[in-house]
Amino acid sequence: MQFYRENYRSVLDLLEEGTNRSDPYAVRRACAEFKRLVLHHNTMRHTIVEEGRLLPALVEIVANHVQAEEGAVVVDYCRFLQRLISHKQPTELDIQSKITEAGALGPMTKGLTMHPQSQRLYIEVCKLVSLLCFDAVSVPHAENQTAIADAGLLAAICQRVDNAGISVEEAGAGCAAISALVYENGKSRSSTFGQLY
Repeated sequence: MQFYRENYRSVLDLLEEGTNRSDPYAVRRACAEFKRLVLHHNTMRHTIVEEGRLLPALVEIVANHVQAEEGAVVVDYCRFLQRLISHKQPTELDIQSKITEAGALGPMTKGLTMHPQSQRLYIEVCKLVSLLCFDAVSVPHAENQTAIADAGLLAAICQRVDNAGISVEEAGAGCAAISALVYENGKSRSSTFGQLY
């Protein structure tokens, strides 16, 4: 299956047709193509969010593949969502809120629960959490910080950081995510200290 296209709508149409949406490899390829399109056409991230079709559709499709390949589908999904966010070029669209409102936290939380030993998954989820917690550089996104904590991601991240067998890369990603979650947010800060101690 070839997912190379010039616009995201064509990729989404291909993903939604036939058996592609039920094939983990096809979903991973589509996520990689969405990421490539956003990387090469920066304005496409605005179009994707403004039109509002892709994010909820992708959340629904990815949610059906959380168990596949040690969470590899969720890893590629997180990498695409990371590419949508730019703290150096914030927009009026509030892309971070749109990602959260589309239900993106669900597959991430479920993935960490189902694959507690997957290093790749943990690192990519933590990277995305770190991005979702800010509107711009040093400007916290309090609503997302709260939503992420309420979804159970804060607890899952803290639990892994407390694991003696955690790698250096995982520890770094986890600590960065926790730091982003508690940045200028007293509620999350209190919850985190309760989780870690």
